[in-house]
Formats: sequence, C-alpha cells, structure tokens
Amino acid sequence: MNHNLALLYFDTEKIGKAETYCARALWYKDFDKVSKEDAAGCHDLMGNIFYRQKRYDKALLEFKDILEIDERNAAGHYNLGIAYYALGDRQNAEQKWRKAIEYEQVTAKSKKEKAISKSELDVMVVVRKKSTSFMSHMALSQLYLDQNLIEKAAGECERAISLKPSNPKPYLTLAKISITKEEIEKAASYLDKYLYLGGKKNTDVYDLLNLIKKRKKDKNLPAHYTRLLLFFIFFLRRSFLQHYSKYEQLFAGSSLLFVRHSHVLSYTLPW
Repeated sequence: MNHNLALLYFDTEKIGKAETYCARALWYKDFDKVSKEDAAGCHDLMGNIFYRQKRYDKALLEFKDILEIDERNAAGHYNLGIAYYALGDRQNAEQKWRKAIEYEQVTAKSKKEKAISKSELDVMVVVRKKSTSFMSHMALSQLYLDQNLIEKAAGECERAISLKPSNPKPYLTLAKISITKEEIEKAASYLDKYLYLGGKKNTDVYDLLNLIKKRKKDKNLPAHYTRLLLFFIFFLRRSFLQHYSKYEQLFAGSSLLFVRHSHVLSYTLPW
C-alpha cells in the first residue's frame, strides 16, 4: 500500500509525499514484511525520488541496494549508470550500461527457454526490458559523443535502432553525427527518417533540413547560406556535448503500478 501510494505521488510530481510513503515501505522491508521483489521496487522508487531531487549520491546508494537484492536487474544497472553519469563518473556509467544490456539479454533468453507463460503480463515485461537495452545504447552513444568518439557513438545508435527501429531518437543523433562529419546526404536522410517516425517537429530541425536540401540542390549557393550551414554544424556539435545532463521518465501513468521496477531514467534530447 505504501509503495503504491508513493508511486502515485511520484507520478503526480508530489515528490515530498512520495518520499514519505516510500520510506515507510522501506521500513516494512527492514522487518521482512515484504518480498525481495517488492523491496527492490521500493529501492528503485526511492532512487528515482532522490534523483529527481538531484541528490545523486543518495540515488546511487538506492540503486546499489537493488543490485544487492538481484544482481541481474537490468533496470537497476541502467539507473545506476545514470546516477554515476550525473556524478561525473563516466567509467562506471559505461560499465553499468553494458551490464544492463548483458543482463537483459540473459533474462530474455531465460524467459524464452522456460516458456512458462504467454500471458499479457509476460509480454509487457519483455517489451519493457527491451526498452532498457535501447536506452542503454542511447546513453552509451551520448557518453562517447562527450569524448568525441564519433564512430563508437554511431555504432551504439545503430544497435539501438536494431532494437526499436521505429523510435526516432537514434536517427536524430545520427543526423547530428553526419553533420559534424559534413556528410550532408546522410544527415538529410536521417533527419527525414526522424521526422517520418514522429520525431519532435522543432523549428530548428525543419530549418536545418531545408538548408541541407538547398545545399544538395545547388552547391554554388551564396556565401551566407554556407556560413549559416557552418553555424548550424558548430551549434549541433556543441549541443550534444553540453545538453545531455537532462533526463526524463520513460514510463508514466498506470504502468507504474502494473510493471515492477518501471522507473527507468532516460536521456532527454535537446530539441
């Protein structure tokens, strides 16, 4: 009951009340009055509460507690990586995101081999866990962009696409990577794909797409077009080095009460 109330308050942005009820749930956990699975869910939620409050060191400890209960919890590894990243520890962030991908694959394989149930709940859990791997690849791509490791970043985007080809986010990142490499044709293609899949219809994205198309059509454009394009190239290169310290909640609404450990943090695209 306390855990569910905490989830509801968290989902409605009443973070103080969410912390109060989550603390009560953890208190019962200390007296062995809840299952290990429920205990992991409580630590997961408290970690998200602390993260929302920018108390990253405390969030880190909560996510570590999840892994003490279940070392193979993919979402726990992912969230722990996000906390490490917020604290500036890139090495541990990378390691945890790799672990999230690894353990999700192990869990998915185990589910397939056992084939215990084909119920709706089983399907929903599998779908959610695939999202954890997707977000891990996207997080890794931004980690590599921070270090100007462009090819490694692109590789992670491609892996993310292999998991969720209909998600627009990797295509926008690949468009930016192509622009920094001055590969105009590729950039235009990726931006087209991003918009086709329902990516955010930001004015800057449309302006950039139109500018690229003009550049493709006529390579002898007036000098001010070239200068404007170079400005966008510089702006975009700078944007993915500075704008990925923001995060958003991947799951919302009633799914929080239905799927365990569902507060998976994720990167917010700057546009």
